[in-house]
Amino acid sequence: MKPRNIAIACGVAGVAVGLAAATGIVYHKQIKSAASLKRLTGYADGYDLYAIDIAYDYDLDRIIAAGVRDDQAYIDAVVAQVLPGVPVHVQAPQFACSAFVAVDAEGRVRTGRNYDFKDDTSALLVRNHPRGGYASIGFAALNNLGDNTPLDSVAGRAAALMGPFAQLDGVNECGVSIAVLTLDSQPCDQDTQRPVINTSLAIRLVLDRAATTQEAVDLLSAYDMHAMAGRDYHFFINDAAGDARVVEWDPRDPDRAFKATPVR
Repeated sequence: MKPRNIAIACGVAGVAVGLAAATGIVYHKQIKSAASLKRLTGYADGYDLYAIDIAYDYDLDRIIAAGVRDDQAYIDAVVAQVLPGVPVHVQAPQFACSAFVAVDAEGRVRTGRNYDFKDDTSALLVRNHPRGGYASIGFAALNNLGDNTPLDSVAGRAAALMGPFAQLDGVNECGVSIAVLTLDSQPCDQDTQRPVINTSLAIRLVLDRAATTQEAVDLLSAYDMHAMAGRDYHFFINDAAGDARVVEWDPRDPDRAFKATPVR
């Protein structure tokens, strides 16, 4: 399973003009978010851990309502809120990974998560505080966002602002965690006239709005699923009580029925 980079083609001049022109209302919170970007490590190979605190507001329901049956529609809807007026092109990723749940000697629930990438990448720790939603932390691969050294340019900082919508996993303040994993089956593309979400939106939806695994299951089951980047996926979801489930759209079912299988 070979990864394919997300390339965000933001011209430096275009991004700089967009951010600089918004000295006040339009980009105030985006500028605050970009200013919070920090490098947390200093590895010799140049691939480091960065962190960003997201201060800007977004409307998940408006993104969903824009239609996400193809990857570009999703990116356009996200950019319209994160970086209005800035042209962005994204090629979605492919990747492989593993995850597990365990209970330690003190009875605390732990979720483990590993990512396997073909390409070296810096990582972005995204701290998110959505209005009306749960605070969360999670990781995005900066190679997927097109810039492994985001502090080196305005375009890199702008790419990092996309972090909340390119997360590959995360955990929220209620203890709900979610991680995406690839499947070798045909990509899911449900069409039952329900609202449509894609792989990345599923992660954002669960972290922002689910306080338990059951709430996450109920949320996801209410949508049609469109798998991104020409691959199929399922999710590993766990909560503070240790209710761990594999959530998928059954690849053996022609109708791709929604399934949530308890696992230990």
